[in-house]
Amino acid sequence: ASLAIDQLKTLVGAHKSAQEDLRRRGDELSASLAEEKVSTEAAKASLQQVQQDKLDLLEQLEELTKASGSTSDQVAYISGELREREAAIDVLRAEKAATEQDLSSFQRQLENALSMNAEAEAGLRESAATAAAQAADREAQQVRQSDEAQQALRGERDVACADLLA
Repeated sequence: ASLAIDQLKTLVGAHKSAQEDLRRRGDELSASLAEEKVSTEAAKASLQQVQQDKLDLLEQLEELTKASGSTSDQVAYISGELREREAAIDVLRAEKAATEQDLSSFQRQLENALSMNAEAEAGLRESAATAAAQAADREAQQVRQSDEAQQALRGERDVACADLLA
């Protein structure tokens, strides 16, 4: 019974350690997820600013075209600016997509960690129940053996008494 209790204590200690590791990993994943959300929001704001800048440049292009008859140098300059802004928008879109994929991956990792924690708890409960059942079986067997030994001693005592009386 003492061995079963020691085994049960070891299992409980391992369970607590595993739970703490999973809890810590969950906290790390949650913090990382929050950082990625902040990064995504910043990328969205930057994308909106770039789009607004593009609209402003288009407006400037129209104004320059009206005011100066639009020289080819001005058009080329503004067109170059627009191409740069569009390239920046494409980069921001790619970063946003990558960030969303990272968020999705972190969420899956967190869900997996929680699932593993639940499985570990179920396994520990099952191990504890098995250890308790084994301890009860051993104790019952020891009681039976003790009863059998006492009966054998009584039988020998009765025979010895009968021999003495005879």
